[in-house]
Amino acid sequence: MKTKIYLLAAILFITVFSANAQIEKGTHLLGGSFYLSNYNSDVPSNADKSTGFGTTVSIGCATKTNRITSFLLGYSYNNSVNSGTQNYFSVGVSRTRYFELAKDFYITGAGALTFTYDMIKNPGITMQKVTGYSVAADLNAGLAYQVNKRVLVNLSILHLLNASYGYSQAKATVGSVTTTTTGNLFNVNGGLAGNSLGQIGIGFNILFHKH
Repeated sequence: MKTKIYLLAAILFITVFSANAQIEKGTHLLGGSFYLSNYNSDVPSNADKSTGFGTTVSIGCATKTNRITSFLLGYSYNNSVNSGTQNYFSVGVSRTRYFELAKDFYITGAGALTFTYDMIKNPGITMQKVTGYSVAADLNAGLAYQVNKRVLVNLSILHLLNASYGYSQAKATVGSVTTTTTGNLFNVNGGLAGNSLGQIGIGFNILFHKH
């Protein structure tokens, strides 16, 4: 937990005192990211194990120096013992700021707003299919390194803070009988809690500088 607090403190320190600029206004960015996730809980009332991955493509522009606004398109997959297979398709926008840590190294802070459509299939004694959507706001942080004038690589800690609202419709079939239920869920959580820093994402950006 102390490591997580120190990391957050470092990000806040750099946010306040950094002033160097590298990504000029008018620069366009084409990027992509990838992450892997793993979850394992042995709590008797909620035991579960899951693995998954996700990828995101982004197109952005520096509206101010070192401040990037991007359009996001993403897909993620998860396989859970309790919930079955899950597919998520998302679109969104993000706002990222870069703070120079050292030559060519940056700490980043980002906020994102996304809309996600999901499909879940859970074959078992009760064949269950769930579809739904959610709207989420996230705060993320990370590190970036500028390899050269054109390429920027990123390491991100995703979902440090997250707030979401979701709607779902579930259809369960037992024999020849199918029942339908709907649900709504509002959720707020933080990646600094518990034993996880959230998902770790690796990505890159190709920079197209304004001439």
